[in-house]
Amino acid sequence: MNRHGTRPDDRTLAPRLRHQAGFTLLEVLVVVLIIGIVLSVAVISLPADHEKALQTEAERIDALIGLAQQEAIIQDRELALEIKKDGYRFLIQDGETWTPMSDTTFRARTVEEPIRLDLITDGVPLLQRDNAEDTTNTEDTSPRIFILSSGELSEFTISVRNPDVPVEFLVHGEISGRHTVEKRTT
Repeated sequence: MNRHGTRPDDRTLAPRLRHQAGFTLLEVLVVVLIIGIVLSVAVISLPADHEKALQTEAERIDALIGLAQQEAIIQDRELALEIKKDGYRFLIQDGETWTPMSDTTFRARTVEEPIRLDLITDGVPLLQRDNAEDTTNTEDTSPRIFILSSGELSEFTISVRNPDVPVEFLVHGEISGRHTVEKRTT
């Protein structure tokens, strides 16, 4: 009913409804699209957690060393972990030679850039030299950690670091077979 006491017909009601405040579906979709674009840009621009990546890699190396110890004991064979600046692999002694392990658990692994590995024995870093290859020497002379069938290890420290991050993670191994991960501020 209108103010005169009569009922308005549909023709007078329709224009009034068209002018009511609100948003069209198209306007809502445009706003949702803009919010989605802004959020995706914000997520992409977040800095990566480089410290967590270092910790994860150090813990992976530590866990694999533990598994390799068990494997060496079970198989009654000597194993080795060969360390390079950008990765590592496990080897098994086959007579006089060392061959890469074919097991998927002990496959060769590379670390993501800019993570770097260094093997330290007797307080001396062994991988500080440049990555230049010596083409005259056909035998791989990368430093190795030996994992004996008795469960013992050669003493070592593996540094897992990123030059852009003020921390490094150290994987320590003792001759008794004990190995740990330590965080150190650089």
